[in-house]
Amino acid sequence: MHSTPSGGKAMTNEFPKPPQGIKCECGGTLVTAILPKYDFSGYVGFEVMLNGMEGLRCDKCGGETLPGGLINVVLNYTIVQIVKQPRRLNGAEARYLRHSMDATQEELATRMGIARETVGKWECGGADISAQHDFVLRVFALTMLIGQGLLPAELARQIMADTFVSVRAEPPRPATTIDVDLSDIGRMRTLAAQRKPPPAPRSAVG
Repeated sequence: MHSTPSGGKAMTNEFPKPPQGIKCECGGTLVTAILPKYDFSGYVGFEVMLNGMEGLRCDKCGGETLPGGLINVVLNYTIVQIVKQPRRLNGAEARYLRHSMDATQEELATRMGIARETVGKWECGGADISAQHDFVLRVFALTMLIGQGLLPAELARQIMADTFVSVRAEPPRPATTIDVDLSDIGRMRTLAAQRKPPPAPRSAVG
């Protein structure tokens, strides 16, 4: 029942109530249900657990899934949590940030001015990402969220200031579980609502 989106690009943090009456592959019907625990790991490539989310459960086979809008919000929340890690990124985390930007290894390498093989080595564990490239990758990911209206620029700058020293000092380590509950989703939506709109263009004088 878990449907993993390719690429993992998340465009919005607004989501409707779970749809009703959708048929499951087994022939049963998906009905709204509170899911005490939902393993989100298949969407991101490392361990993320959702707690108490409103999702869908089949009334016949018991399979569980999430509405698409909620998936998008969790994907965006996961980006923020990765960027806030007080150490350099491991391969799975670097790969997820790249996927979230909908970029190939070649495209990311070009933006960074490095070889594609370098990106591949980070992601497969063949080499640790450098502190400089780690920092740049995080900035790229946060800039994407800012551009999509999902994160205030002021908060993004604070996150990078908070992690700058530790990223330079701490090597990559295996990811720890990211736990997500309803209050986390609420904070993500509030942050998007607090984003300041860009200033209006000045009128030409003449």
